[in-house]
Amino acid sequence: MREINPQGEIVWAVKKGGLPGIVQVIEVTPQKEVVWALREWTNPDVGPASCIQLLDEPGQAEDGSLQS
Repeated sequence: MREINPQGEIVWAVKKGGLPGIVQVIEVTPQKEVVWALREWTNPDVGPASCIQLLDEPGQAEDGSLQS
């Protein structure tokens, strides 16, 4: 995961293996501190193909404007 500024430059990044545990969705700060993580592999098992819409991002998921 990474944050990219409007100029297309990487502001900060977390590389594979940089955070502990297996999660479907995670939010981290630029200081790489975990804000929250979704780990739901049992009841219900949301599986690896989970989909979320972050409500603080402008755009609509239906038209693909939230995809990077």
